[in-house]
Amino acid sequence: MAKYRIVMVRHGESEWNQLNLFCGWFDAGLSEKGKNEAIAAGKALKDSGYRFDEAHTSVLTRAQVTLGTILKEIDQENIPIFKTWRLNERHYGGLTGMNKAETAAKYGEEQVQIWRRSFDTPPPPMEADHKYYDTIVKDERYKDELSNDQIMSLNLPTGIPFVYELDENFKPVVSMKFLGDEETVKAAMAAVAAQGKAK
Repeated sequence: MAKYRIVMVRHGESEWNQLNLFCGWFDAGLSEKGKNEAIAAGKALKDSGYRFDEAHTSVLTRAQVTLGTILKEIDQENIPIFKTWRLNERHYGGLTGMNKAETAAKYGEEQVQIWRRSFDTPPPPMEADHKYYDTIVKDERYKDELSNDQIMSLNLPTGIPFVYELDENFKPVVSMKFLGDEETVKAAMAAVAAQGKAK
């Protein structure tokens, strides 16, 4: 069985992350902090001596800018880059554009956590009159692969369909490792988790 080293990088903070809004498939750009986080990720990979054969990213701008910044930092801008909607963030349906803390206050933190992390409990659907429905459903990037109904029904966590398309026997052989200062990583993970808490 072949062994691969896969490095997964979360995109830098987006403008909607900064505002604590459910983003999902809305194509929010990176905030200034997010751009600096992408540079820091690239430097961490460079300092650790990482080199890559190819790169994969979602079709969302925030992920592509993050990847481009990283590849520039490690001087690998010319490797093959593959883009797929299967690496998009989870689709948040009717929650798209809503404030996470306000949503938690209205529906409860436990329910918001289920919507954010569950495999089988999708967020409320995005109806045709939703503010961002046309922006997402009529996006040219999806027209050849996904119907409107398929876009609206997607609820898998980021990357699940994609990883098994690459290798149906995918099985990690080493536990997850993080680059960078451990306390900084823990603080960042805690901050993301806290986004769904009522204020």
